[in-house]
Amino acid sequence: MQLYKTVDEDNLIRIEDDEGAAITVSITGTAALILSLIVPKSDRREGVGTALVEAVSDTLLTRGIKRLGVDYPDSIDGFPEFLASAGFSQISSVPILSVNIRDLFSKSVVKRTILSELDGVNYVSLGDLGSDQLKDLFDLFIRMHLNIGNADVARFYYDASGVVYDENGRLEAFVLCSLDEDESQVHVDFLGGRGKGKPQFTLGAVRGMMRGLLEAGGERVFDTLTLVAANPAVNEILGRILNSQKNPQKTGNVIYAQKIIKEVNLEEEVEEAPDEDMDDEWKREIRHIPLQANIELKMPWIRHSYSEVSGVNEADFEEELSDEDEEAEGFQFEKDVDETEGLEYDDTVRITEGNLEQYQDCLDQVSASDMPRYYYRGLVALTDGVPHGVLVYELKNYEDEEDTEAEIKYLSIKDKEAGRRLLDEFRNEAVNDYVTREYFELTELSDLEKEVLKASGFLIKDGEGSDIVLTLKELKKNPVLSKKPKSYVQSIGALTKRQLQLGINNCLFYNRKGNLEDLGFLPGEWFEPDISSCVVSDGRITGLFLTHQRGDNRLSVDLIYAAGIEYRSDILYMMRHSLSEALKKYPADTEVIMRRHSKETRALTKKLFPGYSGRKVFAGERDGE
Repeated sequence: MQLYKTVDEDNLIRIEDDEGAAITVSITGTAALILSLIVPKSDRREGVGTALVEAVSDTLLTRGIKRLGVDYPDSIDGFPEFLASAGFSQISSVPILSVNIRDLFSKSVVKRTILSELDGVNYVSLGDLGSDQLKDLFDLFIRMHLNIGNADVARFYYDASGVVYDENGRLEAFVLCSLDEDESQVHVDFLGGRGKGKPQFTLGAVRGMMRGLLEAGGERVFDTLTLVAANPAVNEILGRILNSQKNPQKTGNVIYAQKIIKEVNLEEEVEEAPDEDMDDEWKREIRHIPLQANIELKMPWIRHSYSEVSGVNEADFEEELSDEDEEAEGFQFEKDVDETEGLEYDDTVRITEGNLEQYQDCLDQVSASDMPRYYYRGLVALTDGVPHGVLVYELKNYEDEEDTEAEIKYLSIKDKEAGRRLLDEFRNEAVNDYVTREYFELTELSDLEKEVLKASGFLIKDGEGSDIVLTLKELKKNPVLSKKPKSYVQSIGALTKRQLQLGINNCLFYNRKGNLEDLGFLPGEWFEPDISSCVVSDGRITGLFLTHQRGDNRLSVDLIYAAGIEYRSDILYMMRHSLSEALKKYPADTEVIMRRHSKETRALTKKLFPGYSGRKVFAGERDGE
């Protein structure tokens, strides 16, 4: 057996062998927690798991970390015995609870709780959050070391999920729930907050969750509510609200065990990962871990990493969070500046929201307006302090199971050396984001830019791009689109903010993002309310046709989505409605861009616009390393 260290970062370590076994641990402060331990059945009871634990313990010990924890359901046969042999001791056992919802809503105390109001506690449903509020929530996830991504949030049950703010608008607590396959059981996947000692905010989250369940049909729709509770404050709230002869029922236990690392008897040498690509399933395993299958690994409020059990002072942890609030404000969303040292001329820096105004004149109108978006990145190569090269790219498939890609959206190079540094830094950034494909479709490239791109490993060719560009006048001439719109199609401006958000989240759930990798992060105002259209059936949005006015005043078709038996017809009816409204608002020579990003959109544009081809572009690609 040969062990490889494939990830060694500040907060994550991954060690694998060459037969598919692996251990992944997360690090917070002076403690580490096992996120996953995988040993193929054929290799079990052969010492593989012990070797992995010893190997990761050795790495932790070199960092001064002497505590390794793990929590797991007691239903895993043989796991407690394995942990004991590996030096772990059981610290605690907490119940997995199941609540009968019919009995829950029959209790007068529950009704009073739902109807009551708490001073300074403001609950907002997840579906009603704006883009800035979602950024605050994701920022809190990051600070709490939670592996929750946009794809996860799209799968939560919004009627029973929400956040709690204090009277000053500070995010204090959140509750995130999901449904099982038959939608009869509600699972509390996360119930947590910014700090301890504030039970009124946790109570506000529980109250908002129950109010949402009641409004969604209560016991007529749902059978049970499942959750895990180890936090004393949560237990106290559950005891007051849920306790009865029938509620809650214990359906199992989550065990927390801890290993104190004093010394390591490492029998197998650990090598760095080989140069050739290794299986990167671990990223999906951690990022796309099923919400309910690993509920005990996903819930921050059963963690003991910061409790008295593990010997960490909670006051110190609160102070650490407070410091992070000041130092890491806007972390990840502001894309902190990374300067590259030791360059021949000057530096290559990231464009962030903080310095965007400084470099805005270096960008075209479209890139300047897109730069604040979630998956957009920008780089500037400075020569004598003056920008001599600018590159803007968008990450694709970053949270999906497909391989991550990076598409260059804008490029401007004034001298060869600056261009070389710019493309080298782009490669470094791409590697850090696990990008496996770098490509572009650009309508203009200078001879210098072509030369620099080729020297950097891009193969360039002329060809037909993915975008079809038509004017409103040309669209109006289409006999299919010129017909009268159907009365049941309406503009999204007639929707409430919540309705639009729920419609978008439904698209995300089914992985329908259109051209927008960051669809879940964009505010509703991003789309043209008058000329973007929708189909509403039985109170649910079953179709969306979303358009956006770009920085160059062109209109882009960002999302085409319809569900149901008549989805093809609904798409045409929405296009008719949007075209009719667009002609009322914009000149007939306004250009509309339709990107053929999928087989479905290619088939649609080929059928609607026969004879039209994509605009001419310079296309290039190089493989990620």
